[in-house]
Amino acid sequence: MSNFKWIAGAALLLGLAAPAAAEVDVNDPWVRAAPPTAKMLAGYAVLANDGEADRHVVAAASPAFQKIELHRTVEEDGVARMIQQERFTIPAGGELALEPGSYHLMLMRPHEPVGEGETVTLTLEFADGETREVTFPVRRQGGGHEHGGQHHQH
Repeated sequence: MSNFKWIAGAALLLGLAAPAAAEVDVNDPWVRAAPPTAKMLAGYAVLANDGEADRHVVAAASPAFQKIELHRTVEEDGVARMIQQERFTIPAGGELALEPGSYHLMLMRPHEPVGEGETVTLTLEFADGETREVTFPVRRQGGGHEHGGQHHQH
């Protein structure tokens, strides 16, 4: 009987334990290749949240760049401009696409030129303090998410 009580007690404790934060998947990460003298590059990915609560990216960092900001491109009166964001919200059970012409990571002042075919490591920080290290390949185009799957070079 004591084994039964121990198992029942353990099951009860496990059932009362706070659920762990849902994992955010980072799909198709990439950095747009730029000339070696570029002072800013952009990072893209599709962030997928399979959890029951919204998740928030509040910062990003990389040893390859002096600074990374969260940005969104908006068009006003026919002119595109970037607006710094305090956070990226990945909706519960949904996705947030970081893509050209929309949300993106603005990678500022690379310590060394970053060329096509290389990779850079970025660390995403979530509002709950969790961090996630992700490798972003550097390439000219994305993996099919930009512009509805069509590839355009600007």
